[in-house]
Amino acid sequence: MYNHFKKHKHRYILLFIFLLSLSLRLYFAFQNPNFDYDSYQELRQIEHIKQTGLPLMYDSLSYSGRTIISTPLYYYVLALLNLFLPLSIVGKLVPNILISLLTIVVYLTSYQLTKNKNISLLTAFISTLIPIFFSSSVFTLSSAPIIILLIFTCLYCLMRIHESEKYINYFLIIAIILPMIHGTALLLIIGLLFYIFFTKIEGLNIKKSETEIILFSTFFISWTLFLVYKKAILLHGHTIIWSNLPSNILNTTFTTLNILKYISYIGIIPLIFGIWSIFKYVFKHKEINSYKLISFTIAIFFLLIFKLITPILAVSYLSLTLIILSSKIFLHLSNYIDKTKAVKFKKLIFSSIIIIFLLTSLIPTINLTNSELGTLPSDNDLNVLNWITRTTEKDDTILAGLRYGHAINSFSNRKTVLDNNFLYIKNANTIFNDVDRIYQTNSEIEAIKLINKHNIQYILLTEHDKIHYNIEDLHYANNDACFQVVYEKNNAKVYKFLNCKTT
Repeated sequence: MYNHFKKHKHRYILLFIFLLSLSLRLYFAFQNPNFDYDSYQELRQIEHIKQTGLPLMYDSLSYSGRTIISTPLYYYVLALLNLFLPLSIVGKLVPNILISLLTIVVYLTSYQLTKNKNISLLTAFISTLIPIFFSSSVFTLSSAPIIILLIFTCLYCLMRIHESEKYINYFLIIAIILPMIHGTALLLIIGLLFYIFFTKIEGLNIKKSETEIILFSTFFISWTLFLVYKKAILLHGHTIIWSNLPSNILNTTFTTLNILKYISYIGIIPLIFGIWSIFKYVFKHKEINSYKLISFTIAIFFLLIFKLITPILAVSYLSLTLIILSSKIFLHLSNYIDKTKAVKFKKLIFSSIIIIFLLTSLIPTINLTNSELGTLPSDNDLNVLNWITRTTEKDDTILAGLRYGHAINSFSNRKTVLDNNFLYIKNANTIFNDVDRIYQTNSEIEAIKLINKHNIQYILLTEHDKIHYNIEDLHYANNDACFQVVYEKNNAKVYKFLNCKTT
């Protein structure tokens, strides 16, 4: 038994790292039975598939009726699992298991770069506690976890396609599946095209078969996504790149970037060693496998610079590539120590690196995750949503802040004016600005005009809305002839609009 363990100890340690990652994630995930607010659009898709066998293509509740673009493969998998387990369990387990599996992919990729099992285990361990990546994926029901897992599995397979034909098959299968799950499959082909571009500039030769596989994947993913999003592209034009986000959201997302904050989100150790690795293998050593990850890193960075990817998503991908690239520097450092008199302090040096990592990543991870936990639907939120379900009519339209749209559709089965899915919404800027004005205006006439425009019967005002809109109350709602407070509890209010008209 001991000999068996000694022979396969790296596998057991990797299994322990996987279980550690999964345990930490599930510990936080089950602190609250709910998902983040954005996940309730996925929840409705899964429930609709379970009930009808088909994805929800037209939503009569969102924006009081709109077309939905869906790549539903992931939802079908969750709906199938939901036949055996409650969705509240499936939704917590599946995304966190998928993300935890990423530690194995990180280990395998790092080993492919370094051929050193100890270094690869260290890299896999570091990948379990990326602050922004951990906190943003614990409470989600979205397809982001499986997309990230599949993209990095593709990069690993690409490193090994010359070893065996099976890795070509794995790569192609994943490339075919990706666009059926989500549009962010485009990130893979953008990274691969950057890879071809940079290898040509650096004069590195890649085999014809590798180029053909990349070009096939590029064509297939692009064509599939074009077929899915064709009508949206024709409707929105170039704004489809930003998912037709209203200009106010787009500007706020990218003008409030705090570099120091995002550095802490990645972690000092992955950032320093990852950037060091990029400079080393771009300017000094030319290594084809490292270029696959470096090209993907640079591609994500350029997409962020040109505002083509959200900061949270960009930092999540960057942190993973930087961690894997760090393994090369860990190996270089290990080999260098072996050649010096400091070899007897080698374990101490690497233990110090682990301690620094824990000090600079564990605390931010816990803080960010607890902060994210505080943004989930609370008991107060659920109380008011249940009240809306019991009290309002099925055809009523509820005005609520941006974050509550999907939750009201899912929990209360009521129409809403606004949510954060802006595809197929022709006048997204106008609707977004109208909602802002209803909450912020001092003019009763303006408010009534906009309320009638959107056929609103009830207005929800929560503590979050007060902070977001910088208000204490609706300034015009003291007119009892037009507005009536029908719910007031724990800093949440619901106003009923009494069908007043502007003169």
